[in-house]
This record gives sequence, C-alpha cells and structure tokens, in this order.
Amino acid sequence: MRNQCSLFVWVLATVALLGADTGAGSGEPQTPYRGKVDQAAVERMRSLTAKTREVHNVELANGQSVSGYNLALMYVRNLPSGEPFWNFVGQDETGRASSISLSDVSRISLVSTTGGILSAPYVVLEIEIFPTLGPKELLELKPTFSALKNSYQKEVRVRVPRRGSSKGEICLVSQNNGAAPYSVLAKLSDLKPNTAIEFDYGVLGKVLGKYRSEPAIWCATPSVIADEEYPYRIQMKK
Repeated sequence: MRNQCSLFVWVLATVALLGADTGAGSGEPQTPYRGKVDQAAVERMRSLTAKTREVHNVELANGQSVSGYNLALMYVRNLPSGEPFWNFVGQDETGRASSISLSDVSRISLVSTTGGILSAPYVVLEIEIFPTLGPKELLELKPTFSALKNSYQKEVRVRVPRRGSSKGEICLVSQNNGAAPYSVLAKLSDLKPNTAIEFDYGVLGKVLGKYRSEPAIWCATPSVIADEEYPYRIQMKK
C-alpha cells in the first residue's frame, strides 16, 4: 500500500513538473510580474526591459545580416570601449530634443544619413514607439492590449548624431548574457535603408543573472494581459 501511495505521489509530481516545463495551460498570458503590480514595480521592469531587447536577422547595406541580444547603444571608436546607453537621443523633426528608451521601441528603420565636411553627420531614424504612455498612466488608465495598440502607438523621426565626444560612431551593441562584454552589432549608418528592424522582448534571466524565463514586457500589467488579443502567451511544446 505504501509503495502504491508513493507511486501515486511521484506521478502527480511528475505531471506537475512536466506541465511547468512544457507550457501546460497553453494560451496563458506571459508576464514578468510576480506579486503586487504597483508603480515602483512597473518602473523597475521598464528599466529592465530597455536592457533586454533583441533583434534578429537585421539586414545591413552590404547584404549581410546580424542578430543580437541585450541591446544597447554606444559611441564606438575602434573597440567597443565607450559607455552603453539605452535611449535613442537626438532631435525630432521640429528640432526639439528627443530621447526614446529602448523599452518603448517596437521597430526602427534607417531613413537617411546626413552631414559631411561642412555640417555635423547624423542618422535619421524612423522609430515606432509602443506604448507611448508611462507606468503611472498605465496603472491609472488600466487599458486593454487592444486599447494600447489603437491609442498609444506612434511613429516619429529622430535625427541622431553619428559622432560622440570621443569621435566614436553611434552603434548598436549587444551581449549574450548580463555578464558578457558588449560587442558591436552594427553601425546605425550601416543598416539597410528603409528596412524595418523589429525589436523583440528578451527574457529576464539574461540581465538578472539568474533563471527567469519570462519575457521582460514592462507593459504586461493585469488589464493588458486580460485582453484576448494579447499576443505573448505560453505555447504548448509537442
């Protein structure tokens, strides 16, 4: 009898473990939040989201393609020895200062490069921002995912300086995990013009240095993931 009970408990534990690993309950929304979702938690996750973005099969002007994880921007001269940062910083079409966090970027494309001997060189980027509201508004308004897509998404053009104070050129850099040094993925000026680059969400574990398989989607709050149109869901492995 004891052996039968032990076998029954082992079977239940195995089923539970397999369910967790294989995505049992397929269709459940994925969110990085555990416990209370308040403004402090959302602001922290927004910061982590900026540092875990990734891109795949990015087309370059020379015909090559590259992929990278834990993206950042850096002004690079020879070797990637500059300081990483996580905002596209420049000017919008009206000449006003603009700073767009990687946490809020869904895609970019290179429109043109400008400048030369007599003027400062720039890259002009078209950037799709999603969402356009911050943590405080997200929690107060409690939008659905559909409402976010319909009302809190926009495209802007930003003129980003190609050269920094170190004379280095603005580059996308990446790292394989949170402890690895950054390496150059591509100069922004080397991107294939007018070709969309999708920014995907990376997993928390790559920046936290411990096992967390959830995607770092800072806007995945309760009202957003309750929407049937929310696309980031656990998929059943076959």
